[in-house]
Formats: sequence, C-alpha cells, structure tokens
Amino acid sequence: MLTNFIKITLRNLIKNKTHAAINLFGLAIGLACTTLIALWIQRELSVNDFHVNKGQLFRVLENQTYAGNEIFTFAATPGPLAQKLKDDFPEITHASRVTWGGQNLITVGGLSFYEAGLSVDPDFMEMFSFPLVLGNIETALAEPNNILISEELANKYYGSANLAMDKMLQIDAGDDYKVVGILKNVPVNSSFDFDFLLPLDNHLKRNGWLENWGSNGIRTYLMAQPGATVASISDKIKNVVKDNNEGSVVDLHVQAMADWYLRTDFENGTYAGGGRIEQVRMFGIIAIFILLIACINFMNLSTAKSASRALEVGVRKVTGATRGMLALQFLGESALMSLIAGLLGVALASMFLPYFNQLFELELSLNMAGTTFWVGLASIVSLTGLVAGSYPALFLSGFEPVKVLKGLAITGGRAANLRRALVTVQFFISVFLIISTIVIYQQMDLIRHQRLGYEKENLVFLPINGTLFEKYETVKTELSQLANVMGVSHTTGWIHAWGNNTSDYDWPGKDPEEDILIQTVPVGYDFVATIGAKISEGRDFSPEFPADSSNFVINETAARLMGLDAPVGQQMSLHGEPGTIVGVVSDFHVGSFREKQDPLVMTLRDFKNWMYVRISPSDYQATLSGIETVLKKHNPAYPFEYHFTDQEYEQLHRSEQRTGELAKVFAFLAIFVSCLGLFGLASFSTEQRKKEVGIRKVLGASVTNLTGLLSKDFLVLVILAIVLATPLAWWAMNGWLQDFEFRVDLQWWMFALSGILALLIAFLTVSFQSIKAALANPVDSLRSD
Repeated sequence: MLTNFIKITLRNLIKNKTHAAINLFGLAIGLACTTLIALWIQRELSVNDFHVNKGQLFRVLENQTYAGNEIFTFAATPGPLAQKLKDDFPEITHASRVTWGGQNLITVGGLSFYEAGLSVDPDFMEMFSFPLVLGNIETALAEPNNILISEELANKYYGSANLAMDKMLQIDAGDDYKVVGILKNVPVNSSFDFDFLLPLDNHLKRNGWLENWGSNGIRTYLMAQPGATVASISDKIKNVVKDNNEGSVVDLHVQAMADWYLRTDFENGTYAGGGRIEQVRMFGIIAIFILLIACINFMNLSTAKSASRALEVGVRKVTGATRGMLALQFLGESALMSLIAGLLGVALASMFLPYFNQLFELELSLNMAGTTFWVGLASIVSLTGLVAGSYPALFLSGFEPVKVLKGLAITGGRAANLRRALVTVQFFISVFLIISTIVIYQQMDLIRHQRLGYEKENLVFLPINGTLFEKYETVKTELSQLANVMGVSHTTGWIHAWGNNTSDYDWPGKDPEEDILIQTVPVGYDFVATIGAKISEGRDFSPEFPADSSNFVINETAARLMGLDAPVGQQMSLHGEPGTIVGVVSDFHVGSFREKQDPLVMTLRDFKNWMYVRISPSDYQATLSGIETVLKKHNPAYPFEYHFTDQEYEQLHRSEQRTGELAKVFAFLAIFVSCLGLFGLASFSTEQRKKEVGIRKVLGASVTNLTGLLSKDFLVLVILAIVLATPLAWWAMNGWLQDFEFRVDLQWWMFALSGILALLIAFLTVSFQSIKAALANPVDSLRSD
C-alpha cells in the first residue's frame, strides 16, 4: 500500500508541475525560515547553559531609590558586599566580585596586543564552569601576580598551552604576571567575555574607593546551596547595604543565572517583562506565522485542485476504498510532500546560513550529525504534513461516488469559504508583519538620529594608558595645535557607558532620611565643550578658577532631584569635602534608549582613563594620522587605538538593529510565501472561469473590466485582513515601544502605508493571471470540450 501511495503522489506531482512547484517551494521556504529562526532561538536560550552550577548561581542587583520614589535597578554594587554576604549567610557558599571588563595591553617579547580580561575573586573559578586545560584551579588566583590565559592566547603568544605555562607577560606596560593556568576557550554562549583572568588584588589597590559601602563600581555574583531561590535570598540580603551604610535607601535582590541574558529590563525595582526574551518570543511567533502561511497555501491549493481528482475518488470508492483509506492516502501524500519540502528547506537553510550569520553577526551552525537535529526536523515535517494535509484529506475523501461519476461534484461551498478564510489569515499575518517592520524601522531610525544633548559625530575617544597619564597636559597641548582638532579633554569612562555612582553627597535642604545615588564623573577642563554639550546655567570648569578642583557641575536631572531651583552658587559636598556648584549642564543621554536619564555630577579630578578629541569632519585620515604621531611620540610602547563615539553608540543598540533587520527579512519571506499561494489560487480561479471570461469578452467586456472582475474577490479578502490586523498590530507595537524611554509615536500613516503595500502586492500577484485570462482568445475558451 505504501508503494502505491508513493507512486500516486509522484504521478500527481509530475502531472501538475506548477501546482507541485508552488506547494513544494512555499513549504520549503517556510521550513527553511523556521529552521534558521529555531537555530537562533536555540542559541539565545542556551546562553550560560554550560555552567554545571547554573541552578545555584545568582547576580546581585541594587534597587536605588531616587527622590519622588523613582526606583532604578543596577548591577553595580559596593566592593565589601561579596565577603559580607558570604560571611553572614550560610546558604551563600561562594561569592565573587567581577570587574566590568575591558581591553588591556598584553606584551610578550616583541608582541603587544589588546586583549579582553577580567579581575575576579578566587571563588569565581569554583562557581563558574571555565575549566583549566593546564594548572591547579584551587591555587590559580591565590597570588596577586598570577594570570590565567585562554588556549587561544597561549597559542597566539607562545605557540602552545604547554609552552605558555610558568612564562611571564606584561600588562599595560607595567606589572608582570606569571601564567599559572590555561583556560579552555570561553564558549560563545557565555555572558562573560574574556581571554584572561587576574586576581582582584591589584585592581583594588588602584581603586581603593571600591572598599567604600557608599560607592558602586563592581559586580557581585553568588553561589547558593541547592534549593535556594531568588525570593529566599533576596528577602534575606535586602537590607545589607542599609545596615552597613547609614542613611542608605538601597535594597538588594538577586537574579538567577537563567535570566541574566534574557530578562534585563527592570521598572520600579522589579522585572518589567522586557529584554531579549521578548525578541525570542517575537521571532518564535514569526516562525510559526511563516510555517502557518506555507501550510495554508498547501490546503488552499489542494482543495482548489480537488475537481481534477474527484473522478479518481469516485472510482476508488466504487472499487471498495473506504473514506478512511482515502483520507490516509491523501495524508500520506501530504506527508511525502512535506518530507520533500523539508529536505529542500534544510538545503535552503544550509545554503543561506553563512549569509544569515554574516548579516546578523552570528555564529550559528547546522549540526546534521546529531540525532537532535533529525528528530527536530522529523517532528516539524510530520506536524507540517498533518496540519497541511488534514483538511484536503477529509474534504477529498468525502466526495459521493454517484455525484462524482455523474459529473455533479462541487468544489465550492464549504471548501471555497475555507479558502477565503485562509487567504484572509495569510494576509492578516502579512499586514501585521509589514506594520511591525515599519514601526521597528522608525524606532531604530530615531535611535540613530535623535539628538542626545551632545554631538556624538566627529568625537574620537582614546585610552589613556602607559606614560600618557603623566604626560597628559603635554599631549593635550600638542593635539590642540593640530589643524583639524577642535577640542581635547579627559574623563574616567566611556560617555555612553559610565558606571560609577555614589550616595555620599550632601547639599542644603537634603532630607536626612533620603540617600540618593548619583552618577559621578571626574572630567578634565573643556570636557563639556569637547563633547558638544551645553551649559544651561553658570559656567564650566576653568583654569582661571583654582577652587574648581573642589567644585561641581551638575546636570538638570540632578538639580531637580536635589530640589535646587537656583543651583549655581549653592554649596554641596562629596565624601565630606565641600565645594560649590558652578554650573548646570543640559541633560545629555549617555546610555541605551531603554534607560532613563541619570542624575549626574561632574568633578574636576585627576582621574584619567579616556581622552576625548573633537575633530573636524574634513580629512579624517590625516587628522587621525596626526593624533597617532603625537601619541606614539609620548607613548611608544602602546599601539595606537581609537574609537568613534557614534560607532560605539550604534553598537550599544546593535541588538535592536538586528531585530529590525531580522523582522524585515522574515516579513518579506512571509509576504512572498503568501503571494505564492495567492498566485496559485488565482490561476485556478481564472481556469475555472475561463468560459465566463470568454462569454463576457464576446459580449464586449474590456480587459480592464475583466481584470477587475477576476481580482475583486481576492482584494476584498485582503482589505478584510487589513481591517483585522491593524488594531492588533497597534496593540503589539505600542507594547513593544514601552520598553524604550525615548520612542516614536504610532502614526496613522504607518498603518495606511502597510495597507497600501499589502493591497498593491496582492493586486500585482492576482492581476498577472487575470490579465492573462482577459487577453486570451475567447474562441479557445468557448470551443466545446
């Protein structure tokens, strides 16, 4: 019987080549898209999944309460916190502080390269699964000048892991470190990204302020006993900072490792439902939509083609075939078609995967050697075959043999109504995706071009390393003399990612019960002018005022939170050291568009990590070459490294941009698959009405009239889909935009444009067949069969 099913299926495929090609190609595209999205979702869900202790690992978060009861959530914590938690709470078995990471210059012999590293506490190695290829994990971080490097770095600098052991290397042209262990390369699906690990000791010596309970500049991670929950730990550690920092209003809570990557959006101190998990859900829905559209095509084309198989059904029933046998046959045909389409879909996915990875900066791969892949494919193919073939099987097997053999079989009625409903569903999904794509594009365009309160274009920043710290003033003078350099200053961090705050401020009228955490940014002279921000009140720091070394420039948000109506000239203090507010800078946004504006205080301190240089837009290369000459002259041990602020800002929102690109690609594919089905249905519809078209043409109907007649029914369904999809798309996109502190408004033209595009696409698809039928010679269609 199985052989007979296969023969009949193949015979029908050969007999109806166009129908078969549309069905197979539509299903194959749907399955290929589903495969690619499934690979991406699998990668997203597998982040940090390799850690043996993943169910016992947590990160500590702070809820920082501002004036007006606004609560902000940060991963920055005080330095003493980790040891305190480990000492005071028995259920916390391990704790480690972890720096924010960054690039350090590693020098081995004559080779120098920037590499990514972290400084951590010894517990880090016992908590997380970053195994050593060589070395003792228990003593690896015991000495301040030990270092663990990855296999990749060992091969890069020494040729092999064995040769790297016990060798010395230099970091940032300063301290020497001994290689005491070789780390297995960090997996790509890790929240931590590093090529080497250092003990935290030297970092703490250079940053003594980290030991202050009122300062937040490091991350804290915990490992708890089995069975400990987020709620139980959070409840116990909630008041630890308050208990150790008088006046603090900081509450602590923890987040489980499974949520670090996917669930990152907090509002008023609690998880607000956003983060990358929303993207995972969105693309999971898109995958289901595309596969559903492909299945709908199969159903529609199969039922539309039923007239050509009615006689076959009648003959088989007369010769003894039961309805169940016929239904099984048609389901078998559907399953075989789905299998062929599945294999073709895998081939398409394999072919386009490299381009998919390149376009979206991914490293996905199809593991065809594993049983998981084939089990997954078999499940999707079987489900697709069942869904796509269920109604055609029931519909075709239900024909009455007497009516069929008398030529009275009807292919309209319920089948025609179902086809109309399914076409509406297809374009409902397509319109929804078109609207979503337009809104996402508009939001990304806003992020790209919104004024931030400072000028991110033509602003270069460079690390202050090696001898540049001591020679900064000389270097600044020489850079300022270059023709296209318009400003030079310094600060402690990237302008788009400052991460240090403190509550140790005081000012007149401050509520003694309120402890506001404020972003604190040490800067140099001319910083505001260099980045292109504006002083709204008072003045910037100036060498003409020696007292500025203890004075402050605050932003407008800080002035509001402090309740200062006339802040300039008011006294305030930091860590008990008094000073005067000499200026107010207009708010400039320094983080993601998902984040609110922080209160910010600038101080004139001699902490220099990054140099900012404003350059003219003309002749970039000559200007950068001049900057490189100056820096190499005074800091020859370090390679020239620079970054453009606007490019780093783009990178900050790269995730959202990739989401927009993915949405565009899959929206196009969904519309394309819908049009394939519509094209097939239009061809069958015009074929069934060819005599009607011939008669109308003989009676004087024009090509335009006939085209409108044949297209009208389909376009009415598309209009219905637009009406139904618009309110749902508005609701979904309005919810998505709520994750952004700065967002576009949903406007009527976005929905109107989507509707027009859907109608135009549908009309062009249908009109090809309609015009072809209208132009045909009526003699051919009216000739007796």
